[in-house]
Amino acid sequence: MKHFIHSEVIQGVALFLLFMPVSSDAAGVNATRAFNITARYQQTCEITSVPLLDFGLIVSNTADVMTSGTMVVSCTAGSATPFGVWAPLSANANGTQRRMKNSDASAGNYLNYTVQVGNTSGTTLPTTSTNTGFTSPTGAAGTDTGVYLRATLPAGQTLTQGYYIDDLILTVDY
Repeated sequence: MKHFIHSEVIQGVALFLLFMPVSSDAAGVNATRAFNITARYQQTCEITSVPLLDFGLIVSNTADVMTSGTMVVSCTAGSATPFGVWAPLSANANGTQRRMKNSDASAGNYLNYTVQVGNTSGTTLPTTSTNTGFTSPTGAAGTDTGVYLRATLPAGQTLTQGYYIDDLILTVDY
């Protein structure tokens, strides 16, 4: 019986040594694999506030009527790329002319208007993606930037009673 227990202990030790984990340093073998660790930063800009461009009650067509307001664009801190502002033409447009449509469908009447962007340039708001209209001032990144918009209803148009409206979809490219 003593011999049997002794034999079982030796077999157990032998199995342990056989399956014991071997350190790679002890064996002189190691395996390595390189891998990438990455990060990505994406600048973002968004329109955080838009003005109400309302010409109000129009009583005469003998002089231009203007309205203005400031939209606010906010870009992420640390971004250095300037942004541009543009607006595609709506379904009411006639060629490249922006128009507001009379809400009375039977009237079939439109009023032409223009939109300028920027405080001093008076640049017409582009209708396609571009940075040639208003571009953000240097150092605007990470802060809210006001973009001045001015709309003009030219004099001399036929006035038909009604409420006129158009969709102006402002877009920021950066």
